[in-house]
Amino acid sequence: TRQFCIYPESRPIALDRKSNGDFVICVSRNVAPGDREGFGLLLLDEQGDSIGFRDYPNIEGAVLRDPLDMAVTSDDHVVVCGASADYQHDPPLFWPNPFLLAMDSNGDSLWESVSPIGNWFISCNPTQDRGFVLAVHDSNHLEQRQFVVVRLDSLYEVQWQRVYGHQGFDEAYVAQECSDSSVVVLGYSSTPLGDSQVMLMKLSQSGDSLWSTSYGGDRLENSQHSALHQTADGGFITAQFSNSYSDCGDVDVWVVRFGPDGAAIGERRSYPAPRELSISAFPNPFNPTTTISFDLSSTAPIQLKVFNTLGQQIAELANETFTAGHHEILFDGSEYPSGIYFYSLSAPGQQKTEKLLLLK
Repeated sequence: TRQFCIYPESRPIALDRKSNGDFVICVSRNVAPGDREGFGLLLLDEQGDSIGFRDYPNIEGAVLRDPLDMAVTSDDHVVVCGASADYQHDPPLFWPNPFLLAMDSNGDSLWESVSPIGNWFISCNPTQDRGFVLAVHDSNHLEQRQFVVVRLDSLYEVQWQRVYGHQGFDEAYVAQECSDSSVVVLGYSSTPLGDSQVMLMKLSQSGDSLWSTSYGGDRLENSQHSALHQTADGGFITAQFSNSYSDCGDVDVWVVRFGPDGAAIGERRSYPAPRELSISAFPNPFNPTTTISFDLSSTAPIQLKVFNTLGQQIAELANETFTAGHHEILFDGSEYPSGIYFYSLSAPGQQKTEKLLLLK
């Protein structure tokens, strides 16, 4: 493991690999959505040690950049895309507009463009001819939201750009080239009422629509945090979230396999996403016993421990696998003096700690 203090507030945007095995990580300066604070590129060797960093700050009062994706080309150029405003442009390009910044292997800027089309580039993926395919959000119309797909050649010149979408709110989150040089787009389509379905679209090399399919239930499906991969048979596998098919009442991870023609293959499968741990104790304050309750959305190994104010563990109440559902465990404090204690519940990837007050 490695930890890097890049900015006071940092978040990784994307990670990719160079031809020599080094890793490039695009790091945003901020964690709050809507803040626009520039970005940096962190270079790591194969052992994970830092071997370089390049900062790309905003120009105060002139240029704002909010990165959303990054990719490395076959010749080790780094391309970052996202949202931008350029007040030095004539006429000024106010927030937000899509930006694309290309750097050479040393991190020096090769080319930058702020586009008046749409609002921001949401994804950029390299093509076999050393160009790029980009997905662009366009939310300039309150009653209708469309998306744009742009294909660039190796010199970053636009080969074609097309607007897609229908009545309602259509957005694309991933656009990438297929093995036959066509383009596949993953997004979602929704109505102003809020219900939505995942959308998968196949485009020709010139951007013409070959087929489009949407899938989902009667509630909410979304590809905002999604993944798309082409399979060996020319089909696709996608991962997104759903609450139409949730078996636990919350949002699930939904995985769908498609054939080359866009038809879904096999039975529906969804996987419960981890729900934030919820724990409580009653009574609290207590004397001398209290019941600690917690709920699980799926079967998981659980540890429940009690600590004093010095951080010393005084009791382990559970260390085993629990099934999904509601659980209660009794804590007997008759052997301990009055005071403040803490009970901590741990599950894979999560931990929740709360305070207990023992009054005798």
